[in-house]
Formats: sequence, C-alpha cells, structure tokens
Amino acid sequence: DKPVVVNPEHPVQILPGQSARFFILLPAWIEVSVRKPSAVVISEIPTAKLSVTWFGGPMDGILSYSLNSPAIRRTDEASLPDPGPLKIITPLYIRNRSEELLSLQDLNIHCEHLKVYEGASRNWSNEIHISFYGGNQPSKVYYVEKKPAFEEMSKGHSDPRIKIRQDLLAKSYSFMKNFTA
Repeated sequence: DKPVVVNPEHPVQILPGQSARFFILLPAWIEVSVRKPSAVVISEIPTAKLSVTWFGGPMDGILSYSLNSPAIRRTDEASLPDPGPLKIITPLYIRNRSEELLSLQDLNIHCEHLKVYEGASRNWSNEIHISFYGGNQPSKVYYVEKKPAFEEMSKGHSDPRIKIRQDLLAKSYSFMKNFTA
C-alpha cells in the first residue's frame, strides 16, 4: 500500500556512464481474501514490522515504509545472506546516464509492481532497472516482466498488484551533490 525506502549497505557513488547492482530483501505480505463468488481482499498483513517515514521534500514527498535491512551491493547472488522464507529478494540495477556523480542516500521502491517467484532456495521478485539522468530530470524506472536469472525458478507465487504497461518516470532516490567552494 506504500512504497518502501531502503538505504544502501555502504555509501555508494556511481560515476557517469556506470551502473551498480543491488539486492533488496523485502518482507513478504500475506493476503487474506475470499475468492467466491468474486475475489474480495479482507486484509494484507506484513510479515515484518515496518515503520512509516517520509521520502522526498516537504512539498513533493511521499509517505513510505522504512526498510530495516539495507540494499546489499554484491557482484553475485551466492554471497547474499539467507533471507529465510518470509523475505523476497529484489534485484535492482541503477545506471547513471547523467554527466554528474550520483551519490545514493535512499532508494524508494514501489513494490506494487513486483511479481514474486519461488526459486530453488529463495523467493525472488522481478528485476527493477533505474536510469538516472541528472538532478532535475525524472528517473526512468523499468520493471522487468520475466523471472530473474539467478537460480532456477518455478512459477510465480503472485502477480503484481498493479501491472505496468510502460516505463515510469519517477523520483526514485534522493541524492547529494558535492559542492566545492
């Protein structure tokens, strides 16, 4: 029902023209619903307690959940910690298409566009690709519509709450500009 704000595990700066891959451990949500005669959602319950935070500026921000676990910067999925059955690993790729250094502080993830897959040993979501074009331009956010290729996947557990028909333009992270006097 709200996006999730996550911080990188360590301070990250992405050079112009470069990219970075992160893995985000999202808590699963349990949906209680009645399916007959038509589907009616009674309740959605998170499997972890999430605090509420504000993402963005005072006039253009958005109410979000704050994630307790960081966005993990790893080169491969084998070095990820075991998230357990109630966490979903979301692969995230960020490409800096601007002419400026991108210093990441926070990432704002809209989970309503994610599909959940059961992997051989972990639960996964589809990948998110973000292109950063510069401080005053919106980022391009693309939710990949296929299974991630990190391990063999079975069928999907759940469809996204909201399907996307095109790329999103959004403020997907906050950043700091380095000013020199």
